[in-house]
Amino acid sequence: MILVFLGAFFPVIGATVAGLVAVLVALVAKGGFAALLTLAAVLLVQQIEGNLLYPVIVGRRVRLHPAVTLLSFAIGASAAGVLGALVAVPLAATIGSAIKLPVEESTLPEADRVQP
Repeated sequence: MILVFLGAFFPVIGATVAGLVAVLVALVAKGGFAALLTLAAVLLVQQIEGNLLYPVIVGRRVRLHPAVTLLSFAIGASAAGVLGALVAVPLAATIGSAIKLPVEESTLPEADRVQP
């Protein structure tokens, strides 16, 4: 449980390493069938968390569409590995905010606009 908690702080590799340890413990303690069931459970949880929950929850917090969140995470991870995965979504949110700000400000009445 502690290993899974600590692994959650490292995108991509943390959950994989924690899942591998869980499978190995099941293999040693209960045998091959239990290890296969554990592997199936670990993969199912990782897929649901990574492809469904993460984009929706993080996307709401940074005000990005879930597809943009997932795509930016995938691009960051493939381009720069773990470090890219860590900074991809915040970078996408920053770029999105920088694009939205001038558009939103241009629709404000003249009296409400920020003067440089």
